[in-house]
Amino acid sequence: MMILKPFSSLLCLLLLIFSMGQPASAQSISVIAVVNGEPITSLDLQERLDFLAFTTGQTITEENRPEFSRDALQLLIDEKLKIQAANMIDPSIVSNAKMNARTLVERTYGDAEMSASAKLRANNVSIQVALKKAASDLAWVNVLQNTFQRQFESLDNLANDELERLKNSLSEPQVRLLEIVLLPSQDRPVDATLDLAKQIVDAVRNGTDFRGIARQYSIASSAQNGGDIGWAQLQRLPAAFIDPLDAADVGMVLEPIVADGIVYILMKEGYRADGYYDISQFRVSMSRAVMPIGADSTATQIEGRREALLEALRPVDNCADMRALNAELGSGAQSDLNDLLIGDLAPQLGEIISSLDIGERTEPLMFAEGLSVIMLCQKSEPDVTLPSIEEIKRIELDKLFSVLSGRYLIRLRRSAVIEKRS
Repeated sequence: MMILKPFSSLLCLLLLIFSMGQPASAQSISVIAVVNGEPITSLDLQERLDFLAFTTGQTITEENRPEFSRDALQLLIDEKLKIQAANMIDPSIVSNAKMNARTLVERTYGDAEMSASAKLRANNVSIQVALKKAASDLAWVNVLQNTFQRQFESLDNLANDELERLKNSLSEPQVRLLEIVLLPSQDRPVDATLDLAKQIVDAVRNGTDFRGIARQYSIASSAQNGGDIGWAQLQRLPAAFIDPLDAADVGMVLEPIVADGIVYILMKEGYRADGYYDISQFRVSMSRAVMPIGADSTATQIEGRREALLEALRPVDNCADMRALNAELGSGAQSDLNDLLIGDLAPQLGEIISSLDIGERTEPLMFAEGLSVIMLCQKSEPDVTLPSIEEIKRIELDKLFSVLSGRYLIRLRRSAVIEKRS
């Protein structure tokens, strides 16, 4: 159990004395919780609520305010615990985290048009609340690395083993994932956390930004990247994830999954049925012949042009002939379409092209330029470039972080002296 800090206790007392000596209009700031002697005020809570609303895109109303306030207070408590744990190890961890916090905030919330501080200010959000959260996140990484040194020292071996597995399973299905990892607490047990997860799923399906919610709520290291964990082999994921992900469509947010007392929300951003050798990763070169179609052409006229195009294609059996025919038709459209990734084509066209053998052609297809027939000239397998050992180490670090973060935060909560006030 952490020892109460006299200075922090004194600060609580000073806040209380200050509020007692002020008129009613000035008594709006009060201590609402004390974490190992360090206060959290009603102003801290309001600023965090403003930050939550900004990053998640949600509106805080009188009806949902109690739930938002409960979650915001728990986030503030966890921030205190993370910074306190870092100070117990080495105060320089916290000072370094504070120095680097602004860079993280700018990278997360700023863009080419507006800095993070300007964007936050425009949304009536204090830059300080964003800096405090960033500092606690950065410090927490150091806390875990110091506390679980032996586990982190095994990263080299884990990364090398994973690289060998990748080499031997290039054709296994892969999914691209976003995640939100929710840790239950005493005030929000598993059932209540599952209810929160369902509300998040509904909100995302109705347009709320998944990444913004991940940055605020998720305990995983991927939270800094908006929950993005990139591509992963489906069969290497936790067993509870495999079937739901396999059944989900790309772009779908899955129903919450509870595993080992932790609640997960997953979004399937991409899928490769054959892993690195997925057809979407093949490169193709094509030639096309385009029959011009007038904007005011009737269905009968279009059908006539289609029949004329098919007749002109009778002697065409190679890409050179296709180029020559395109020139004769006089559409002005470019004939050659070279070195294209099938995955970058429009989905319907990609599906058609992927089914062709070299020298085969499509039926006439209507495009803006007119009726087009496309012949496949070349198809090349993907040039498989495996992740570097450093990239794999980062992925393994993220996995380890997610497991240890929840476990250790639960331990800190249980050992802390936390007083919540009405």
